[in-house]
Amino acid sequence: MAEENDDNEALADHGHKRAVKYTEKSMEERKQHHIKARRGKLRLFTAKSNEMEQLMENNCNLEEVKSRLKVLKATHEDFKKCNSMVLLYCHQDEKSMTKDSGSILRQIGCRTSFKN
Repeated sequence: MAEENDDNEALADHGHKRAVKYTEKSMEERKQHHIKARRGKLRLFTAKSNEMEQLMENNCNLEEVKSRLKVLKATHEDFKKCNSMVLLYCHQDEKSMTKDSGSILRQIGCRTSFKN
């Protein structure tokens, strides 16, 4: 990716601008990379969510819950970004089959909006 940016910057320096055209194989590889990243973010979010549930069941320190909620929010935002990247590489018919982050989070029993 850095090489592509370097190539584009070099062309721009000489007054040339061209759009990078990716091959179908390259696009599929990028899509799979983003799908794997999304899975990892979802696993992390699920783990953090489970930690929060246990903390709330144990009646622990409110400050600890608040600090972990901030981490959970950030993890949720990371997941949403990864999901958006995956959707960029999907065809229209795949997008309709792909679940958005809200429905995935509802499946694991989490709210999609967080408030302090």
